[in-house]
Amino acid sequence: MERTLSILIVDDHPAMRQTLQDILEDEGYVVTTASSGRIALALCQEQTFDALLMDVRMPDLNGVEVFRELKNQAFTSRVIMMSAYSVEELKKEALEEGAIAFLQKPVDVAFVLKLIEDTEHPPLLVVMDNQEERELLAARLKQQRYRTYTTGTPQAALELARQIQFHVIMIDTKLHTMSALELYLALKAITPKSVTILFAETDESFIKQAEEAVKRSAYTFLTKPLDLDRLFAILETIRKQVYSDFLEKP
Repeated sequence: MERTLSILIVDDHPAMRQTLQDILEDEGYVVTTASSGRIALALCQEQTFDALLMDVRMPDLNGVEVFRELKNQAFTSRVIMMSAYSVEELKKEALEEGAIAFLQKPVDVAFVLKLIEDTEHPPLLVVMDNQEERELLAARLKQQRYRTYTTGTPQAALELARQIQFHVIMIDTKLHTMSALELYLALKAITPKSVTILFAETDESFIKQAEEAVKRSAYTFLTKPLDLDRLFAILETIRKQVYSDFLEKP
């Protein structure tokens, strides 16, 4: 890290606050804690944090209510929600409000650190069955400083989409267990704000899948072998459009 990042932990359970604080401070972060939503709001008015790690269920204000109030105050730090309970409606609300992730307790701290550290580009998900192609693409994306998550299965992609608000999802049309079109529609139901790009083999059946996905609101598709310069240009355009709250297909 080029500078020390500051993190606010908001949780009404003292043991959880202390555990997370100890781990994050050992990693070199400056950590502040709050035992309630109201205390968190007061702290955010007094100082700036790079990220908030916030419990959803708290006795005064729930995490989504706190996040919504912070947004009304032009708060721009990244927010990661966490919960020990199954709160699907709150999870949906949190991701729609702009939380970068909603994690189940006990949280995977290494995963939390990955979410916090790299902020220059929004998170991307690559769904590609071929492991070698997937790893090569991920390496090139990471060279461009994109926060890149990868999986080879539709089932894992759906689970990741339930936890993280991806700005861009890239789907290879050559998948097993589910077609790329089916996966796109299932992901769209979970995370409708994500922008989807499909990668199509030159076979007509794969091209038709990609074209149908675009008709149903996918952003675009690229044929394989991929032109990476073109892909990076598209990703940069999407990044600018997303941050401007304006999305126009190519």
